[in-house]
Amino acid sequence: MPEASDTELCETFACLDAPVAVYGHIHRPFVRSLPTMTVANTGSVSLSYDGDCRASYVVVEDKQATIRRVEYDVEREVEVLLQSGLPHAEWVAQTLRAGHFVPPE
Repeated sequence: MPEASDTELCETFACLDAPVAVYGHIHRPFVRSLPTMTVANTGSVSLSYDGDCRASYVVVEDKQATIRRVEYDVEREVEVLLQSGLPHAEWVAQTLRAGHFVPPE
């Protein structure tokens, strides 16, 4: 998570022996510069958990990682989701609209 200590991130990613480590899945984009490397999380194309509903991704240029955000039609995604028949669609729709994790009721 973004709150992880520098030590924890270094211990996790140092074995890669790379100047930049990028990963995903936690739905909260961030870039952290550490003494030996940079660690970045891409965030999420949807289901953002950081309060910003826009899609996020990381661009790495010259060993520099930058978070980018892109507007998209969240309401259209919600509409398709609610018509899909997927389990828990209403709960996921609430999270999409909020831009952060909404606990299931």
